[in-house]
Amino acid sequence: MLMAVLAYRVSRPRIALLAVFGPVAAVTVNTWVLKPVVGRELDDYLAYPSGHTTALVSILTVFTLVTASNAAPGQRLRATIGTAALALVLTAVAVSAIVGLRYHYLTDTVGGFCWAVGAVITVAAVLDLVPGRHPALRHRREGAYRA
Repeated sequence: MLMAVLAYRVSRPRIALLAVFGPVAAVTVNTWVLKPVVGRELDDYLAYPSGHTTALVSILTVFTLVTASNAAPGQRLRATIGTAALALVLTAVAVSAIVGLRYHYLTDTVGGFCWAVGAVITVAAVLDLVPGRHPALRHRREGAYRA
C-alpha cells in the first residue's frame, strides 16, 4: 500500500494501480477460486496454493517489476537480477517458516509462488493495454511502470 501511495503522490498512477490491483487480484482469486477448486486441506483448512506465499510473492513481484523498469537503461539487467535475488531470498525465508510451522506443505508454497508471479504479470499486461484519458495515464510503449 505504501508503494501505491508514493506512486500516486509522484504522479505515477499506473504503478499505483499495479501496486494495489496486482496483489489484490492474486490473493482474491487464490482465496475464492483456486483453493476451493483444488480442495487440498491441511488440518481442515484449504492449503493449496498457499495464500501466505501468494500475498508475499505478489508484493515482491510488483516491487521487482517497478524497480527493474525504473532503472537506467544500462542498469536494467543488474537491477532486475538484484531485486529478483533479494525477492527470492525473502521468499525462501518465509517459505521455510511457513513449512516449518506446518501451515503448508512445500508444494503449497510452490503453487502460491507460481500463481502470484503469473497473476501480477497478467495485471501489469492488462494495465499496459488500457490507454488512459488523463495525460499521466496515456499509453506508452515502455509499459505500465514508466507512465
